[in-house]
Amino acid sequence: EDGTDYLDWTVGVHGIKIEFLYGRSTKTATFLPDVAKEQGWTKEETVESLLKKAGVRSQMTQALKDSIKLIRYRSEKVEMDFEEYLTRRQNVPELLNGCYVPLTNGQSSSKYSNGYRQ
Repeated sequence: EDGTDYLDWTVGVHGIKIEFLYGRSTKTATFLPDVAKEQGWTKEETVESLLKKAGVRSQMTQALKDSIKLIRYRSEKVEMDFEEYLTRRQNVPELLNGCYVPLTNGQSSSKYSNGYRQ
């Protein structure tokens, strides 16, 4: 969801994606929800790190920060050991390029390419 400004998110709850004009191009960068919390960063430090990640090498002015379009999101971290992964993997009917593609009505996987019907 869109944030009202670059600080409209919660550390440890939201992942953030920023988008802004830098020079003549639009730049973007994102961090998952756990990054700021794991690094011990404030919101301000996190946004400054994202600006660096996006390629900003000059002074990070307030005007630049105010120009940021922020999108916040939530995600879920799931952990399993390798044996559990293998067991679950064997129970998935079809996996193409990391996308689960259910097969119905007896259709074969040859009807699909990269998870899309041809």
